[in-house]
Amino acid sequence: MRKKKRKTPTVTGDAPIAIVEYWKAKAVVFDFDGTLTKRGSTRTTWEAIWESLGYDVNECGLLAKRFLEGQITHSEWCNLTLEKFKAKNLSLDGVISVARSIELIQDFDQCMEEIQRLGVPTYIVSGSIWDVISTVLGDRAQYFKRIEANNFGYTNNNMLGTITGTRFDFEGKGEFVKELAKELRVLVSDILFVGNDINDVYVKAAGARTLLVNPQFTWPDQKAWDKYIPKMLSLVEILPFVDSTWEERQRARILGERERARKALTDLDELRLAKMSVHGNYRRFSNEDRANLVGLADRIRGALVTKSLTRENFLIYASPGSGKTFFVEELARTLADTITFVPIDLSRDSQAVCEERLAEVAASKRPCLCMIDEVDGRKGEEWPYDVIYKKLDLNEARGRESVVFVLIGSSGGTVTKLSETIRSRYKGKDMIDRILQSGQHWAQIPPMGMGDTVCVYASKILEAAEAVQKTIREVEKFAAYHAVLTCRTPRQVKLLADQAVMRIPAGHTQVYYDHHFGPGDNTNKVFRDQHSDVALALGKQTFRISK
Repeated sequence: MRKKKRKTPTVTGDAPIAIVEYWKAKAVVFDFDGTLTKRGSTRTTWEAIWESLGYDVNECGLLAKRFLEGQITHSEWCNLTLEKFKAKNLSLDGVISVARSIELIQDFDQCMEEIQRLGVPTYIVSGSIWDVISTVLGDRAQYFKRIEANNFGYTNNNMLGTITGTRFDFEGKGEFVKELAKELRVLVSDILFVGNDINDVYVKAAGARTLLVNPQFTWPDQKAWDKYIPKMLSLVEILPFVDSTWEERQRARILGERERARKALTDLDELRLAKMSVHGNYRRFSNEDRANLVGLADRIRGALVTKSLTRENFLIYASPGSGKTFFVEELARTLADTITFVPIDLSRDSQAVCEERLAEVAASKRPCLCMIDEVDGRKGEEWPYDVIYKKLDLNEARGRESVVFVLIGSSGGTVTKLSETIRSRYKGKDMIDRILQSGQHWAQIPPMGMGDTVCVYASKILEAAEAVQKTIREVEKFAAYHAVLTCRTPRQVKLLADQAVMRIPAGHTQVYYDHHFGPGDNTNKVFRDQHSDVALALGKQTFRISK
């Protein structure tokens, strides 16, 4: 039976508001400024740079007006802007300084991870500046298959030298979605575009589905938008438009999480963190996960301890927040007296830093473990794999100690898809061909489960207590339940644990749910009311914690 589409109410004009039909996107294309960044300023990145140089922001607006009225071309607009910026000696540092003031919208990671789980590729096509976008995103750039924006070129002393305008702005955004549809072999109407500004209104004419969020200089009655979220505070709000079954599945997932968390805590009487250790302070609650990760650690350790004359390199996939970096760092820490550990982060380290650290690997007189973190980062650059791949042969050399490379990434959802992502890039085939495709050398770190979050919470409680010279022996189960369901990352768990320990009176040895909240914080009662069945079932039960 064919499913009926739900009717949607309308706001002023013709664009329906925030109700969806049964549909799933084949790709999602985002604008950047004002769409993926926090609200709070009506300035664009360009206006922020003009102001940072001491210009009146209206000068920026006047050039935009001349372009929109057809008085100048996009290329001429870039050249006129270049003259102004060079006159004020704009440097790369100045551009990065502006970028540092820009924050991503709330729940960015949660939304992008969910879209990744849905198997929907994401893209950015923006009238902003590449250096700004890449700085704001950092290693989060790995979420996107492709990023298109205007490019700044710099002189040898990092002063602005050129501005190369993107061909994918204004009408070009419509061309982008048409080209993308051909590339993916899907209909243009299978692509969702999310934008907020006047330069985004051309996408609808190309045939894509369009979602207007936090509008600026564009309105829902322009017939350029299919759907409309007037005041989007969290990026998660777009998910029902990416997959119309998402809300239903989300409700089922939340109920499942609640039940798993309740079950994990009901029978928990004591948590000895040492029993959960894979190595050092890296812990997993599940026996199966722990056994698999101990096996992976043993294989890496064995390759360091026993010298072979073949390549001993590992490729590891893990989703963001699963502790993949910490897994390798803790393994290295437990071997600190016997090996050289060289970490490289491709989302952060420049080519010069990368080359310097690879030289340390080559010069090491001890067994060397080199971690290439975010190996799928810097997608728009050719140098990373070209610089790295030949070093993956170092272990074949006779007369030197072992050299083991561990490459870690988060693209694709599986280690196979990660390898395909790497292989598709410049020199990527040379990289992947130097890692034996086997269950011994290709591995996946499972995402954090409920029990894992309980372990992190307990460890952060003990660390926080030690830092302020308090002794904590027990945790209320409902407190742990709250931590598990509200904290999405280890960083959030740490913050909650630190605040809870600070609120515990001197001499007290138990952490209670109420310690998670400051005076007058009504979210305490809201959460308890929403989870009253679990609160009743767990009551005032506690479990003991120890290192």
